[in-house]
Amino acid sequence: LYLTAGVDMQQDRLECEVVAWGEGEESWSIDYRVFWGDPLAGDVWDELEDYLASPFQHESGALLPISATCVDTGGTSGMTQAAYDWLKGKTGRRIFGTKGVGGWGRAIVEKPQRKQSGNRARKVDLFLVGVDEAKLVTQRRLAVVKPGPGYMHFPHDRGEDWFKQLTAERLNVRYVKGQPVREWIKPDRARNEALDCRNYAYAALKIMNPSLKRLSERLSM
Repeated sequence: LYLTAGVDMQQDRLECEVVAWGEGEESWSIDYRVFWGDPLAGDVWDELEDYLASPFQHESGALLPISATCVDTGGTSGMTQAAYDWLKGKTGRRIFGTKGVGGWGRAIVEKPQRKQSGNRARKVDLFLVGVDEAKLVTQRRLAVVKPGPGYMHFPHDRGEDWFKQLTAERLNVRYVKGQPVREWIKPDRARNEALDCRNYAYAALKIMNPSLKRLSERLSM
């Protein structure tokens, strides 16, 4: 009923997942792309922009656009600035800059902050994403075994490495002065880009908060 995308930035590439959402936040992983290139250069961002403008065909025949996208702005200062530069002026197109923040009990998405680099630079709306809570939602939904609310669908040809990334982190409980402290643990050298992309695609859904029931009625007409 509704498509969102999550983009993770690495030193030599951008990775992007497109997720379709149904009623009850049942989800389908529609596509996953890796755009190779230096984020400090412009070419890789141009490729991403072209991709985000491409619609996908619904089973009804309707063409659905990617309605919202969240882009990770974390990284070195240079990479963060490159993301800011590309994001300028794109809030109206529902392409949002995000930064993951830890901490339990946070909202999946908090109100945006205005970020500005340089006196004449255009301001960028930066949404904070509660990644600890987002990862917990994903982990719990991976345990749902029957299609319906919360269930996660994946293509049958999705590679094993991608699933390892999606499940790279585990929730650990340690005790500090007798009090339990929950934290996500990722093994050394394990990759988790797929998990990050899913978190940001979910954040995009939460920012827009569409009425999935109304969209279902509209597509069934």
